[in-house]
Formats: sequence, structure tokens, C-alpha cells
Amino acid sequence: MAAGAAIFALAGCSGGGAVTPTETATEAPPAGTDELVIASHGGRWGEALTKAFIEPFEAETGIKVTFKETSDFAASSAAIDAGQAPPEDIIDVAPAQINTFASKGYMIPIDYSSFDATTMAQVPDFAKTEYGAVFGQIAIAMCYSTTAYPDAATAPKSWTDFFDLAKFPGNRGMQSWLNDPTPEFPLLADGVSMSKLYPLDIDRAFAKMQSIKANVPQFAANPTVLTQQLVDGEVDIAQCLSSRVSPLVQEGAPIQIIWDGARLQSNTFGIWKGATNAVNAQKFIDFILRPEQQAAWAEIVLCAPINPEALPLLSDDVVALLPNAPDHNVFQKDDAWYLEDAGSGLNNFETITQRAALELG
Repeated sequence: MAAGAAIFALAGCSGGGAVTPTETATEAPPAGTDELVIASHGGRWGEALTKAFIEPFEAETGIKVTFKETSDFAASSAAIDAGQAPPEDIIDVAPAQINTFASKGYMIPIDYSSFDATTMAQVPDFAKTEYGAVFGQIAIAMCYSTTAYPDAATAPKSWTDFFDLAKFPGNRGMQSWLNDPTPEFPLLADGVSMSKLYPLDIDRAFAKMQSIKANVPQFAANPTVLTQQLVDGEVDIAQCLSSRVSPLVQEGAPIQIIWDGARLQSNTFGIWKGATNAVNAQKFIDFILRPEQQAAWAEIVLCAPINPEALPLLSDDVVALLPNAPDHNVFQKDDAWYLEDAGSGLNNFETITQRAALELG
């Protein structure tokens, strides 16, 4: 079975929940070696994975980890189709992508039964999906320039304010809906409560977007563009990825994050079917869910640790910049909803992105 385009279309969308694979990997994993190959991302993200997860894991187990800053999904899926071992053992992707691969028989289940029982009791159930282990979360939040709005009392404070061009005129920074759509935010601005968001009213979301479209200079595919627009003064208010904006705020950038109404979304590790080092991959995932490793990772990358027992190990200043700080009023992206059938042979994610290409660009 070749890797279809649908696999790659979901790269920017988080998804979760159980899937029914076309074939289940029931055979024993390969004997493996004293090695492990992990494919993830570079930059600050890769630095955090290396220092908080990989180096301590190598020191404790003696397993040599090869870290790749990019994933070759096509090569791995082609190898599995050919009955060969994929070039990577673990991949770091959004839950939707894990589920899509799993539905095609490309992933093996995570063996939570072999993990440390104390750690497993600490990790929330939603993070322990069959084919992907959530190890942390990022958020998309509203941010504003403190240069443009130096007085917090009169600054924008909600998604309602974000869409209120009369009260807060000027340009807005928004990410592209072609890879990671955010229809939740126009719905919140239109009066829908966080607890009533799903199932999303897509027609209502697109209608609300029309009210602001002319004030969006660019629907940015790269989230770095949005924080740069704020710093450069091209926009005064923007939606920002927490993993990009929190480090800037920590360094003193003139940006204020509004956590109220931010959307949490997950990052997962999955294991390829036929992975040479599948046993070591399971050991690695078990290791990185410990509170100590989670805290070390969160402190570097300023993302939400999935194990809440990591929070007491961090300073108050760091916790304040994490999406899942106790006083942040955020909501969890409904990963499963995006993968539900929307009719016409498309799921909700595909329906939104195709419509966005026509209506938002």
C-alpha cells in the first residue's frame, strides 16, 4: 500500500482517539540493537528533546540514540509496504498524522502495560492513545503588542476583541487554515462558549472570518511570521503559537500573551511497524513521561508537559509561560472531531482546508 496524499494533508492538524488499522502488527518486534532512531524537528524543539530526553536516556540505558531533524514519511511507509524495516523507529508528529498512519497499518501500539505504573497513573488518559503517546502540548493563543497597547487596562483581552475592528482597528496576524485551521477562534468571538464549541459550526466560523479577512495581511503558513509581525509592528494583535512566542516574552519582547481562550493541541511519539529498535522505542517513551524529564523539557521549550507532576518542579516564572499553567483558561482541541466524516468522502479537517483555499486563500 503506497502512502497516499491524505497522510501528508493532515500534517498540520492534531487528531486523536482510537483508530481501526487495516492490519494490526501482532508479530513479535525485531530483536533490535542497542540503538534507537528518532525523527523530530530542529531548533529549540530539537535542543529540548536532546537535553531533556535523549541525553539522560542514553546515560541511563546505554542505548545510542540517533536524532534526525526531519522525518522521511515516504521512505518509511515505502519500506513497510515492502516488508522492510523503516529508516526511523520513532516519529514526532501531530495525533491526526499518527492516526492516519495507523489506519493504514503503518504503526504499532504503544505498550503502556510495560511502562512505569506510577508514571502512568500521573499521565492523563487522553494522552495515552493506542498508537501515539502524547508527551507535551503547545497552544495557539491571542497576543498583542505592548508597544501598540502599553496600558493593559485598555488592551485587547479576548477573541471578541480580536475581531472587533471598531474598538481595536488595525491589521491582524492569523495563521493559514490550509495546514492548521483555527475555526474555534471566530466562533468564540461570535459568542460560542468554550464548553459548547464542538461540533464546530463551520458555516458560522467562515462567516465571522469574512468580517476580518481584509485586515489580515497574510494568512501565514509559518507561525514564526506571526510573532515577527508583532515585533515589527506590521500587526498589533495576532494569534501565536506558544512555542514560538513564550521564549520571546521570556527574553523581553514587547508582547503580551492572552491565555484566555487559547487552544491546546498535542504532540505525540509513535513507533513505525517493523521498526528495528521497537523495544528501545517503547523504553524511550516510558522514560520521557517521567515528571523529571517532562519538567526539564518544558523549561527549555516552554511547552506544556503532559505529566502534571512536572509543574511543581518548575519555577513560577516558567510555569506562567506554559499553556497549561493552573490559572490559564484554555480549551483542549477536539482531535477526534477533525477526523470525523463530514460527508462527500471528506473528513472535517479536509472540508475546512478545502473551503479555506477558496474563501481565505
